[in-house]
Amino acid sequence: MKSSDSNEDRRALIIAGGMILASFLLLAFLALAPSRNGDDVAAVFSPKMSLTEITNAISALPFRFVRTGFLNSIVVLRPTGDVPLELLKDAGALMIVNAYANGGCTFFTRKIKA
Repeated sequence: MKSSDSNEDRRALIIAGGMILASFLLLAFLALAPSRNGDDVAAVFSPKMSLTEITNAISALPFRFVRTGFLNSIVVLRPTGDVPLELLKDAGALMIVNAYANGGCTFFTRKIKA
């Protein structure tokens, strides 16, 4: 009888842990989803692509280049108007995320004392 109770407790613990993990993943997905109201987006391209190749791929699209991310394969872009983000996928972007989710592409500045 006791081993049956411990098996049920273990099973309940595994289910609860899985539900917690799933909720964290869902929240991360919702936070990283790019907004549709013209905010900056971060387009992640293949690391094998050079910045020149990425710039050539997106130059004809209605996006303004803002800057690169931590790697040159991550570019921050500003849509010019109501633009479908699928155009970036067609240009070779592997993933498109909100540029400022969780401070991912924010500018960190510090005051320099003279």
